[in-house]
Amino acid sequence: MSQVHDTLFRWAFSDTPRVVCLLRSVLPTALVAMVDWGAVEKVPIELLDKDLSEKRSDLVWSLPMRGRTITLHLILEHQSWEQRFMGLRVLDYARAVWQWWLDRNPRARSLPPVVGLVVSHDPDGWQSPTQLWDALDSDPALEAALGACLVDVGFLLEDLQKRSDQDIRSWAMDEVGKLTLLLLKHGRGSPGILGLLETWRELFVWEQVEQALPRLVWYLLVVREDATAQQLHQLFSEMLGKRAGEVVMTEAERLIAQGEERGLQKGLQKGLQQGLQQGLQPIFRQIEIRLHRPLLDTERTRLVERLDEVGPDRIGEVTLELSPEELARWLADPNAR
Repeated sequence: MSQVHDTLFRWAFSDTPRVVCLLRSVLPTALVAMVDWGAVEKVPIELLDKDLSEKRSDLVWSLPMRGRTITLHLILEHQSWEQRFMGLRVLDYARAVWQWWLDRNPRARSLPPVVGLVVSHDPDGWQSPTQLWDALDSDPALEAALGACLVDVGFLLEDLQKRSDQDIRSWAMDEVGKLTLLLLKHGRGSPGILGLLETWRELFVWEQVEQALPRLVWYLLVVREDATAQQLHQLFSEMLGKRAGEVVMTEAERLIAQGEERGLQKGLQKGLQQGLQQGLQPIFRQIEIRLHRPLLDTERTRLVERLDEVGPDRIGEVTLELSPEELARWLADPNAR
């Protein structure tokens, strides 16, 4: 489910003008006054998102300082849930930004400043430290002895749960940006989402949200069980007209089709697994003879997986060449090859 929230945020805030509006609304006032906002650009750096196990190129933005030669690099990170050690991720991203910089500026004598901005919409609010130092074991004597030698990193935090809806709606941002943030804020925890959508009626301007409506409807259909396609169809038809209602039903049909496809894929995978297990019965039997016991279900599953990883020749080798004790250890070790 976290990927659903992240997908919406990344889609909405991969747009430079919208990111500029967000940053101007949430960054410290003194910093906002320093940035040359007309020169803000996305930085082509790929950072590994460990939660999603994918590389992302939409995280880093360059913020040139007005009247200065310095450029601040800002890491924009969205979080659906609080992360106790978020500082570690920011530190990891900052290191990658600096390495990217050095690869392109090998003669550089200094590094650009880097800061992280975390936008969170955890329903319970953000309670964890925004400074890595505050998550370290405290020892005054050690801190006095080492001082700044102890590694530390902090990040800026925008906790949407601590913002009023009126605050968000007052930001100098387009309707799509505001609706995205409001949906993220209320998407999981707030009751009566249909009533909330009604209160945001003035944001649903067809000319502004037409292209974004499929995304917003998709998000609502995925994260809310109390907002059916029929209810959303009626509401959006009333607010925006017949075409908006058609968008709702189209997205609902697409989600149903995707669900059926995923169900079919799972069925095929299960059938393939069962077929492989049947085909491996002679090998299973040979291993059981060597072990002097029946194979566990987990061991049968691991053998099926290992068939793809190491091939049938390797499985035949270990079955015949290893001692019963070594063969049992090979089956139990998830990293064995």
